[in-house]
Amino acid sequence: MSAGPTERWAAMACLLIASLSGCKPRIDSVDPAERQLAAAALTDQTALAKAATTDPAGAVRMTAVNRLADQTLVAKIALEDWDREVRLAAVTRLADQAVLGRIAIDAGDAELRHAAVLKLTDPALLMRVAIDGMAVHREDAEIRRLAITALADQTQLARVAVNSTESWARKAALQKLTDQPARARVAIDARDAETCNAAVEGLADPEALAKVALESEHEQIRLAAIGKLTNQDALVRIALNAASDTVGSAAVDGLSDTASIAAVALHGRLPAVRRTAVARVYDPVVLATIAVEDDDEGVCETAREGLADQAQLPWSAVKSSSPAVRARTVSSLDDSDPALKILAGNTRTGIAHDARTSIARIRLALREPRIKARLPKLTLHATVQDISANYLSGRTVPGERVDFELRQGHDSLARRRWETVFPGAIFAADPAQRSGFAFVPAVVNGDDLLGQLLRLPVFTKEDLAELSGSAIPEVRAAAAAAAAR
Repeated sequence: MSAGPTERWAAMACLLIASLSGCKPRIDSVDPAERQLAAAALTDQTALAKAATTDPAGAVRMTAVNRLADQTLVAKIALEDWDREVRLAAVTRLADQAVLGRIAIDAGDAELRHAAVLKLTDPALLMRVAIDGMAVHREDAEIRRLAITALADQTQLARVAVNSTESWARKAALQKLTDQPARARVAIDARDAETCNAAVEGLADPEALAKVALESEHEQIRLAAIGKLTNQDALVRIALNAASDTVGSAAVDGLSDTASIAAVALHGRLPAVRRTAVARVYDPVVLATIAVEDDDEGVCETAREGLADQAQLPWSAVKSSSPAVRARTVSSLDDSDPALKILAGNTRTGIAHDARTSIARIRLALREPRIKARLPKLTLHATVQDISANYLSGRTVPGERVDFELRQGHDSLARRRWETVFPGAIFAADPAQRSGFAFVPAVVNGDDLLGQLLRLPVFTKEDLAELSGSAIPEVRAAAAAAAAR
């Protein structure tokens, strides 16, 4: 307990008498006021330690604590003394950050907690007070406010903004967060959308925005980051590496540099993102490259549409709504027309099964040196007819009949027909069929037709061996089948 006015006057009187008589105050006096004066004059740390821990008068213990050098003992007193004023005095003498942090979080007395946090300088401990204090003393928001106010370390502020369960604390930490990478980390890791959005709003650094756009689990946050970006390099990196079609395409929409758009069209990770980029490519060389090299048929077709718009490909071969018209247009092309190679698509993806691509590939197959040498006047005659199936429900489903024939002059050397295999029944309740009854294509196998051709006696084992290395998968498959027989 602190000394009251009476004790203080007594102490002053004792000090006056002692000074006049030449006597010093005694630490073992029965008078608390005299012991307090004695403690104030003590320099011996052992005697001070004894007074600080054993004297029954709080005023004496407090005076002794204020002169103690032993931080371990000061910490013990701060945690264990039965007098609140003594504990406060000990806290003001403390320099040990770990003990101050423990008091700031665990002490039952709010004034002690506040005194401790005001002496904290360790960023990690201040962060712990700002976060863990909520679990121990929910009602003491002031202690957490003091901790956040004292924090300047950007990493620890970011942790408060991410991990605090209190909205006001997250906002307060975020307001002090100026480091762009740390702010980006909050935008990525925070559990609530409000904090994520607020973190993104304060971002301006292209690298930080790109990191959020690529790493955030929330699509809205990724799109918000992209919306703030104008840096072309950052947008290209997002478009190339995005794990989401929407995010990657949004990055493409932000691109203005033609070389960057072409780079995404050629090398983007996701087909949908490449398609978005291809739709903005106008270089016919790039479009032609994509049309024959991309692994996704949808991307290839978008490139072919771009070429058709520039009159680099026959419009009806690509843009016609009728599959039969598209196939017939390819059949009518001259053998030397470079459009055939583009319409043949990416031969690395395997055998094609649609009529248009199959026509282009078989016509290219007829240019193979071994085939041309054996049958120099060989031609493909392809017809595609529209057919349909009617159902009891009154619905009609369109399809096609595809006929391929290889002729040498007037002689037919190989022929095949493929027709649409229509579904056995259509149910109006089927969600996939309520939106309309789409065209059902025939499944064409051009390798079967070429297999018939290559089994003719005119072709030797050497011919088949060379053709088995063709760049056209239908030719390779047909040569292997013919060789096996």
